[in-house]
Amino acid sequence: MQSKRHNPFWSIGLAWGPACAWAAAIFWMSSRLETPTPTFWLPPHADKIIHAVLYAILAGLIHVALRMRGFPPPRAAWWALGLASLYGITDEWHQSMVANRHADVMDWIADTVGAAWVVFAARHETRWFPGFLHRKFSP
Repeated sequence: MQSKRHNPFWSIGLAWGPACAWAAAIFWMSSRLETPTPTFWLPPHADKIIHAVLYAILAGLIHVALRMRGFPPPRAAWWALGLASLYGITDEWHQSMVANRHADVMDWIADTVGAAWVVFAARHETRWFPGFLHRKFSP
């Protein structure tokens, strides 16, 4: 019997679980019939900042998952950007089918800009996270 450490399904789940859970949370939020109205003042276009932050987190989690599967930092960062941006497109398409919601190309651009931060962070990860993300992960 394999231990959890050497079980491929366990290591894949450990790597991809957080990214998939975050993507599911984004899907759930975009499935809501109404967007929650904050009780405090927000600047105009604050929703774009929220989009960017949500997708920066998603791209970061994808980046870590790819690093755990052996991708080198720059390659993992570019793949994370592409996958998060693609998920942003599918999320906007999904919103177009939800009552009281609509697809917005500016939301997708905000998603992609947020995800692009992972490319910048990957270039500097050895300074910001010495010995963590730059090392080779083993499943």
